[in-house]
Amino acid sequence: MRLVDDKLKVKLHPSVLVRALRAALRPGHFECQRCGSCCSAYTVCVTDSDAKRIIDLYGIPPHNFLTGVIVPDEVAHTYTGIPRFIGERGRGMVLALKEKDGRCVFNDGECEVYPARPLNCRAFPFLWLGGNKFKLNPDALFICKGIGKGGKYNFKKVFEEMALLEKEWKHYGVLVEEWNTRVRSGNVVPSTRNFIRFLLEEEEWGTRDST
Repeated sequence: MRLVDDKLKVKLHPSVLVRALRAALRPGHFECQRCGSCCSAYTVCVTDSDAKRIIDLYGIPPHNFLTGVIVPDEVAHTYTGIPRFIGERGRGMVLALKEKDGRCVFNDGECEVYPARPLNCRAFPFLWLGGNKFKLNPDALFICKGIGKGGKYNFKKVFEEMALLEKEWKHYGVLVEEWNTRVRSGNVVPSTRNFIRFLLEEEEWGTRDST
């Protein structure tokens, strides 16, 4: 997940103290405003399982919304532990949702796949620390309008989703290793499109995009 752009922080700075105050007065309270700010501040990394949920619920071909991203060195530390598949010209890439006009391809004012949104998105604006521990994501103060609003956040549900996400990342990591082994053996041509096709074949997703 990339860090919030410094220009964005400056632009939204006047509202940061208000959000920080709400967070202090109503700790653990959050209600998503469907504003889409988080969808333009981060690259949304996904697993094969995340993609399958979107495919199963909406029938969208994976090539329409998945892409490979090369992680810039300056934000590499925010992608720690995310498997990299070998893509174009032998470069390591992370699987992510495509972007349009600087924001997630599914964001058109609000999330178009909210019921099937990636598990990575579901903890925001909090950071999962493992077990049943969470903390407020400091970057969220600059972009999230829902901090301190609504009822008490359902941490129990998100904990269950994060535990599932941990398992899904491990499963996805195995698939990435299998793909990378095939690339190194010269059995496949490394590209994002071919990697997505590989996932289609391995995971038997509910749709096929042969283009």
